[in-house]
Amino acid sequence: MLPRTEIELIDALRKLATEVPVSPSEHSDHENRCFVLSMHLAKSGDYSGDVPNVVWHFLSDADVRAKSAEYAEMQRAEILGLVTKWAQEIGA
Repeated sequence: MLPRTEIELIDALRKLATEVPVSPSEHSDHENRCFVLSMHLAKSGDYSGDVPNVVWHFLSDADVRAKSAEYAEMQRAEILGLVTKWAQEIGA
């Protein structure tokens, strides 16, 4: 289900950031979900101005995270910190 509200977007990002794909099929599935979410955000226009750049980087870097555990951990921590702060700011 694609997010329709800011809270749903935060939840979707949190879910993606807490996933730790291991197998090639898990990495592929994760990368596909990141791509679908990024396309949804770009097409909807509802969030594009409000979505921080770090989110766009996270969504587009799924393939890089699959190759580097250190980079993956850094990006996950960054996104989880962002969505926690974002949720607090909107009172979620």
